[in-house]
Amino acid sequence: MSRGYVLIVEDSGDVRKVMAEMISMMGFKPALASDGVDAWKKISDGAFDLVITDIGLPGMSGEEIIRKMRKKGLNTPVILITGVGFPGTKDRFRDLANYSFVQKPFKIEELKSEISRLLKTAEFTGNCKN
Repeated sequence: MSRGYVLIVEDSGDVRKVMAEMISMMGFKPALASDGVDAWKKISDGAFDLVITDIGLPGMSGEEIIRKMRKKGLNTPVILITGVGFPGTKDRFRDLANYSFVQKPFKIEELKSEISRLLKTAEFTGNCKN
């Protein structure tokens, strides 16, 4: 039985595919976006239980996506995937809530752990339009 909807925003097709397979194996329904603009459209049109986004995306960065979400009042958990070192990156996000970082290259178990941690107490919407 499916547990909820996860939006995966990643410009690398191979990484997006692997993440979608992993999300499906965890019992979630993946939705995919290859850039920030498409991701924002999907977020605006649907309801997601989790957003996993690369920070460096064409069109709109992962940082812009999470800031727009919070400004719109969406407190959906977000996992930010980054190849940039954590210390300076984490400081930019201090004012935001309900997010986590995973450093590239990441191990699947590390991503699974962060998904479980963020969604431990979350309720699933189950009503995504995407």
